[in-house]
Amino acid sequence: MQLSVREVARLLKVSENTVYRWVDERALPAQQVDSQYFFNKAELLEWAALRKVDVAPEIFAASPEGNGATPTLSSALEAGGIHYGVEGSDRSSILRAVVELVQLPADFDRELLLELLLVRESHGTTAIGDGIAIPHPRTPIVAPIDQPSITLCYLKQPVPYGAADGKPVHVVFTLLAPNVRTHLQLLARLACTLRDEKFRRVVIGEGRPDAILAAAAACDAGQPT
Repeated sequence: MQLSVREVARLLKVSENTVYRWVDERALPAQQVDSQYFFNKAELLEWAALRKVDVAPEIFAASPEGNGATPTLSSALEAGGIHYGVEGSDRSSILRAVVELVQLPADFDRELLLELLLVRESHGTTAIGDGIAIPHPRTPIVAPIDQPSITLCYLKQPVPYGAADGKPVHVVFTLLAPNVRTHLQLLARLACTLRDEKFRRVVIGEGRPDAILAAAAACDAGQPT
C-alpha cells in the first residue's frame, strides 16, 4: 500500500514538513515520482518501530484487506513462547539459535528464514536500544500458521548488535504471522507497547513468563483492537 505525505504525517502524528525533513535527515524510506513522495506501508512501519517513533492508534484497526481485530501482544507471546539462556556470541549465532526455537510447521525452511534475517541485519541493525532487538526480514515473514506469534528470547550473555545507544542486545523478539497485514499490525503494536515503562521494565528485567504475559495483557487492554 502506497501512502502520501499527508497520510504519513497523520500516521506518525507529525507535520508534513517534518515528514519531508525525516526523508532527508533520518532516512525515512520514500519513493519520489516527479516532485511527489510516496511511502510503502511495510517500510514505514518498520522504520517507525526501529526508531521508536509513535504511530496513530488507527494503525491497529482492521483494514479493508482482511477481517478481524489486531492480534493482542499477550496472545502472540503465549503462542511464540518465552525462552531464557539462549546461547550465541554474535548476531549470526544468536539468530541461528532463535530460528531453532521459533514455533514453525515441520516443513517450513528454517535455513531460509535464517538467511532472510541475516540479510536484513546486513542492511542495518534491528536493535531498538536498551538491549532489545526485533530481527525480521525486509519482507514480512508470512508463515502457514493459524495465529501470529512472537517468540521472546533472552540471551545467556549480551551480544554487540550495532544499536544506536551502543548497548549490547540481550532481549530478542521474533515475529511470525499468517499474512502481511497481521505482521505489520503486530510489529506496530509491539513497538508501541515497548514504549510503556512498566512493560519495558518487566521485559528488560527478564521477568518470569507469567509476569511478562500479565504486563502485555495490561497494555493490550489499553489499546484499540
